[in-house]
Amino acid sequence: TTASHFPAHPISPQQPPMAKLYSPSSLRFEATTTTADHFPAHLIVPSTRILTKAVSPTSAKFDATTTTASHFPAHPISPQQPPMAKLYSPSSLRFEATTTTADHFPAHLIVPSTRILTKAVSPTSAKFDATTTTASHFP
Repeated sequence: TTASHFPAHPISPQQPPMAKLYSPSSLRFEATTTTADHFPAHLIVPSTRILTKAVSPTSAKFDATTTTASHFPAHPISPQQPPMAKLYSPSSLRFEATTTTADHFPAHLIVPSTRILTKAVSPTSAKFDATTTTASHFP
């Protein structure tokens, strides 16, 4: 039935289409785009550099104070001892409450199903000489 509903049709090989080469237009583009209307080009003028004399570091000590230093004085901080590691000790009390997970998901008794025993199929030594519909329809 497959062969009668879906007959084989001859297919001729097709050539791939030729690639079109790009050739730019010889006409000048004189219109404006919305991008050009909204974002006009601005004239970019390079900035003039202000030349200053090179500053050489001085050997004088800086003795001034800032307002930040006066408002936020440094406080001495003593080093802290590292905390002692806490050892785990289980509770001696029995846990008799229930959790929300245990309430929402109660344990169900799982009973294994009985297996259905079937006869074992042993392969035959006879040769298969017939043809299948697939083999006859699609050589």
